Amino acid sequence: MTSADVRLLASLTACLGLWLGAQASNAQAPTRTVAQFTTGDIRFTQGGKSYSAQLSAGRIDVVDELSGEAPIEVRTLYLRFSFLQGGAGARPDATPDIAIVLKNADGPGTYGVSDLLVFTVQTSGGGLSVYQADRGGCTFVMTRLARTGVEGTARCEGTMGGAGGGQGQLVTEVVFSARP
Repeated sequence: MTSADVRLLASLTACLGLWLGAQASNAQAPTRTVAQFTTGDIRFTQGGKSYSAQLSAGRIDVVDELSGEAPIEVRTLYLRFSFLQGGAGARPDATPDIAIVLKNADGPGTYGVSDLLVFTVQTSGGGLSVYQADRGGCTFVMTRLARTGVEGTARCEGTMGGAGGGQGQLVTEVVFSARP
């Protein structure tokens, strides 16, 4: 990984952190965390090589937004996965390795381009792969999405962004779960 790749990853992580903080502070109504997840894992293939990582943090937040005359609940799912120290795909820094953010996360079903805010994968072997709507598409199929846990798969097509604005390797065969 080049120093430009490290700087890009640090920028993406900082942007994600700022975005998450801005969402909580700029919401029209207070954000409520309705579920927190502490265990889980993700398995995927990046550039033909298989990886797995453990959940480092997860939650479902709810914000009441006005829609017409009545407020509606908008739910957002945040999942962050990290490689075990020294495990396959591990990197020397402590930056989260996989991030998934889905808005409108209100139960089992299919979530596509309009719902996917962030899907970023960083490995030592495959480099940086970032979902970008103008390059391809990812569909998340949630078989379970509740306070008691999350289970799902993802299918990505086209291309993904990479380091320095280049092309990243496509991430496929994604299976993930999270539990309190």
